[in-house]
Order: sequence, then C-alpha cells, then structure tokens
Amino acid sequence: MKVTTTNYSDILHYLKDLFTNKKKNNSEFNINVWARQLGYKTPTLLSLMIKGQKKINITFVNKIIYTEALSEEEKQHLLNLLHQHHICD
Repeated sequence: MKVTTTNYSDILHYLKDLFTNKKKNNSEFNINVWARQLGYKTPTLLSLMIKGQKKINITFVNKIIYTEALSEEEKQHLLNLLHQHHICD
C-alpha cells in the first residue's frame, strides 16, 4: 500500500509511516538502506530528522519527492507540510 502525502497533516507522521511501510514491504529495509537510497553517506541526519530531533530541510524533502516519484499534488502537499513544520517549531 502506498503512503500518500495528502493523507497527512504532519510531515513527521508521513515520514515515519513511509519508513514503516518500506520496512513492512521489505524485511531487509532499514534506516541505513533508506539513507543510501536518498544519497546520504550515513543514516545519522535522516534518523534525527524522522525522530524530530533535527529540522527537516528542503534538500531532504526534494530527495523524498524524487525517490518516491510523487505526483504534483503530493509534492505540493509535502512542501506545505514542510512549511507548517518550520512555522510550528
């Protein structure tokens, strides 16, 4: 089942569910694999962002948009969630 951005009002919940869904669909999937898929050398930054311990940045969101092949509607919604995330903190 695809995790769709438009079903979320919080970017952290979306990212956590996206990660959980990827793990559910592939038993070998983990934070290290996802970090490499997104172009990170280590999983540290990714882990901190999805735990809410580090601000999610536009570079990361653009990587999600690209790797998840989001539609224009999903892309815009995710960017709006990012904006809300920065306003709330």
